[in-house]
Amino acid sequence: MKPYLTANNLRIVAPSGRLLFDQLCLQLGREQVALVGRNGVGKSTLLACLAGAYAPEAGRIVAESCCLVPQILDQDGSGSPGQLRRAALAHAFASGARVLLLDEPTEDLDAASVTWLVGQLRASRAACVVVTHDPRLLAMFGSFLVVDERGGYVFAGTYEALEQRLTLAEREHDQRYVKDLRRLVEHEERMLHIARRKARKKRYGRASEIDRATPRIRLNAKRGQAQVNHGKCAEVRQARVAAMRAWAHAARKALAITMPLDLAMPTLPPIDDEVSHIIRAEQLRAVVAGRTLFHGLTISVSRERIAVVGGNGSGKSTLLAMLTQHGANERTLGAGPHHGANQRTQHVHTAGMVRCDHAKLGVILQGGCNWQLSQTLAELLGDEAAIFAALHNFPLALALRPLASLSPGERTRAALIAMLHRPIAPEVLVLDEPTFALDQHGRRGLIAALAAWKGGLVVASHDRAFIDAIGVDGTIELPTASAIAQPATFALGPPQL
Repeated sequence: MKPYLTANNLRIVAPSGRLLFDQLCLQLGREQVALVGRNGVGKSTLLACLAGAYAPEAGRIVAESCCLVPQILDQDGSGSPGQLRRAALAHAFASGARVLLLDEPTEDLDAASVTWLVGQLRASRAACVVVTHDPRLLAMFGSFLVVDERGGYVFAGTYEALEQRLTLAEREHDQRYVKDLRRLVEHEERMLHIARRKARKKRYGRASEIDRATPRIRLNAKRGQAQVNHGKCAEVRQARVAAMRAWAHAARKALAITMPLDLAMPTLPPIDDEVSHIIRAEQLRAVVAGRTLFHGLTISVSRERIAVVGGNGSGKSTLLAMLTQHGANERTLGAGPHHGANQRTQHVHTAGMVRCDHAKLGVILQGGCNWQLSQTLAELLGDEAAIFAALHNFPLALALRPLASLSPGERTRAALIAMLHRPIAPEVLVLDEPTFALDQHGRRGLIAALAAWKGGLVVASHDRAFIDAIGVDGTIELPTASAIAQPATFALGPPQL
């Protein structure tokens, strides 16, 4: 049978100029393949190339009709991100395209929509390439295209077997990184030695000029300028070598760390009886486009661990945005419009009263969008950065990259590590879909950190397995669109997803 998609000798370079793939070949008939790899390796860029939305630097792609559902969808204000994603997926399956390219299709979907997606994939007769980190979706695949810094390879088998292989690969990646870093330090030290030797030769040359009776005023000017220039260059080189040497030493030390059963967590102060609630909300109400998302919600948070659940469009991100209002410690929410974290273009009218102590909050919005910083994780954590990164299974190489340059999943993990290990740790974490775009290696690290966290927690997630793994004390169940007459409920006990 003629293949639906053929790619020959692809060379793909990221917009930043980083080489992602070279000499990549791929051929698909009616197969369904999961494209897996750690965050930031180039999976979304590869999918865009296959769809013709991004041009490879070299190579050739021949494909019959393709339909790409990208990771980031245009928000037109007609629904929540989950509702928009399901509509985009439904359009793709109904398009009749021979090749479906789905980038993180479950990212915004609730449990019912994920079940619908699995059914659509099983019934589809198109070739499918699916980028996903979702174990619910990965369980249905028997073929995987694994991509990493060295290229790509095909793995046939269960996802459980692949996961074991990927865990070992992550460890080997960190070991290669430290080895390359040590070589770079040695190279820089050698270059510094050469520069010093050249400086000595120039000093000898200036001594020779004295013998040739060069005018003293000219000789002093040349000598002064040379000393300034060489001094500045030497200081920069020495500082760079010292920083690289220190990081290489810290990284080697960090690789010897094994994740303990009880991850080291910051010590929290005792609860102040007079001000026991860090978040206190009364009679919260939110309305979007004439539809009531929730109403009558009263909640207080100190050291409680609370899951916020509900279907697509139920207002989970809007609720978290209301609970973490910036500004005064006490604020009455009027009837004016408010932009929820995921209601990007919809005006949400809110009411109720919120009191919160912002100094004791740690907030990470979906994809870490409020942590798009120019600083690196190493700069935020200081001398112990490598140790903290290794404790949380965070790739050491990424700790030296600005948070703004990381993928959404990487940035979420880096933000959590930075918050947990800052000098004054937060007492309540507020997390909006923290598994958004997170690979399985990162997901395990996130679960370990949140399971060990002893402070308060408010987390919105569609991922039931994730919520079960971290453990919660209570659940805020937001009504679905078909039950808008019912108020939001808050109950102790496991989440009812």
